[in-house]
Amino acid sequence: MTKTKLDHITVQDDIHIHASPKVALATLSSPQEYPLFLPSQISEFFPSGDGFSCKLSLPLLTETFSLTRTSSDDFPVQYTATDQSRLRTLSWELTPESEHEIHVRLVIAIKKPSGILKTILEPLVLPVHLTQMARDTLWGLKQLLEN
Repeated sequence: MTKTKLDHITVQDDIHIHASPKVALATLSSPQEYPLFLPSQISEFFPSGDGFSCKLSLPLLTETFSLTRTSSDDFPVQYTATDQSRLRTLSWELTPESEHEIHVRLVIAIKKPSGILKTILEPLVLPVHLTQMARDTLWGLKQLLEN
């Protein structure tokens, strides 16, 4: 699902995983684990304490960004930008369904572009690629936790 607001675009997707909610939370709470499941659109990944920096490469958007862990009532694992990059938040919502099953939702908020051409083109192109990146990320997480 994609939501567009005045200042940002939010993309979200979810997946059902057959794994312990505790293991999923531990994995998502540890940026050192992220290279094990991140898709090819994300490179140059460097964990640092309770955050990380990496490069995002999508059509119309290639950017290096830094995020640090923040708290949220809605998202037990949320990372917020520590720089002026366009990617503002990356949030994981975890809904345990049983002792060995969990529903994971990934929400990505990105600041809208400036400039006439990008303002017209990007809302048409970028959400599709962000959604695919979210799906690839969730699929990688599922593969890691279920195997």
